[in-house]
Amino acid sequence: MFKQKQDILTLTITFNPKIERLLQQAEIIAEATNFHVIVDNNSENISDLQEKLSPLIDKKKLIILKLPANLGIAHAINEGIKIAFTRKEAMLLILDHDSLPTKSMIEQIYKDYNTLAASGVKVATVGPLISDDRIDENETPLKIVEARNYKPSMIFNNLVPVEHIITSGSIYNKTIFKEVGLMKESFFIDFVDIEWCLRAKSKGYISFVSKSATLRHQLGDRIINVIFNKKIHIHSPLRNYYFFRNLIRMLKLKYIPLAVRWRMMKQCCKIFVSILLFAPEKLERGKFILKAIKDA
Repeated sequence: MFKQKQDILTLTITFNPKIERLLQQAEIIAEATNFHVIVDNNSENISDLQEKLSPLIDKKKLIILKLPANLGIAHAINEGIKIAFTRKEAMLLILDHDSLPTKSMIEQIYKDYNTLAASGVKVATVGPLISDDRIDENETPLKIVEARNYKPSMIFNNLVPVEHIITSGSIYNKTIFKEVGLMKESFFIDFVDIEWCLRAKSKGYISFVSKSATLRHQLGDRIINVIFNKKIHIHSPLRNYYFFRNLIRMLKLKYIPLAVRWRMMKQCCKIFVSILLFAPEKLERGKFILKAIKDA
């Protein structure tokens, strides 16, 4: 048994999850970490979820916090962090409901975090590489965005300093939230993870990706093939609203470096072109993007 499992609490955020996939996740978490908190954003299938997870609930290995309304992933994460502060576990692992970690992945990022901390590094968070399991295994991109301007001495073997990581699969010492603050609830969903990591960086903390750990996770609502068999991830038109609104809001934040803002703008242009050329429901998406610009 992973002897440090008693040091880790897992937080999963759910919204209309696929029950069988979440059950797979819960079984892994029960083996690999000490306690599991599920914060549910008013899912339609919450009753089914509670019934299926009742064995773990009865064993006091898991609790479900049912929120009365969907106030966004940032709010749900913050509610879970508040629960974490009432418990003894020092470390917090955060997952989306469609993520499938492995026991070895959790062990690796826990070990990596402690290696960095023991070396005197101010660690914001450590996360794994991300593999979308809807793509053929031989084609699956492992995403890593290396940060600029870090010294070579900041690279620890398999650990690469990055500007930001996605929240799912990331591990934290929960005291970091007292230093950096909670997630920005006004963002609701998109850029919540990026904003927090960059805010942490502005306070001297560094985020890392472990190249020795991989998380199976589903990015976007679906994947479509475009020219030259290139695959792109497509979100709903509503998610396009939050993406562009929050991107503009990010550009206004004083602690976001100018170089990062420039890269965000370039990425925004690429996504806009992808939507224009390849995404379905172009008219509806266009309306949401215009509303996003107005609301930002």
